[in-house]
Amino acid sequence: MESEKSKLGEKENLKKELLSGLKLLRSYSDTSPKEVRHSRRFKVRKSFWQSLLVDLSDLKGLDFLGEEQKNKILEFEKFVELSVLPAPLVTKEQIDAVNTLLDNLIGSLS
Repeated sequence: MESEKSKLGEKENLKKELLSGLKLLRSYSDTSPKEVRHSRRFKVRKSFWQSLLVDLSDLKGLDFLGEEQKNKILEFEKFVELSVLPAPLVTKEQIDAVNTLLDNLIGSLS
């Protein structure tokens, strides 16, 4: 009985951690920096997209989401790997797509 409570507590903590990470990614700037900056807080940076893929992979491996949302994550991962990461520049449409996904996931986990 105590072990089950402990597992539930760990799972809830992990959910909070993932939710916090998604909210942080959502807060990154949608704009391009006007000059070279050492801040990572821009969605146009490749590191943003790589961090997103790590969080999505973690999230999809857990029981927090339904199959439909997991399938959307799989589709989005392919989109990022095929069209965002290889491209020299990130487009407004790509940023809009990630914002929609993040809003959806944050709403589901909140």
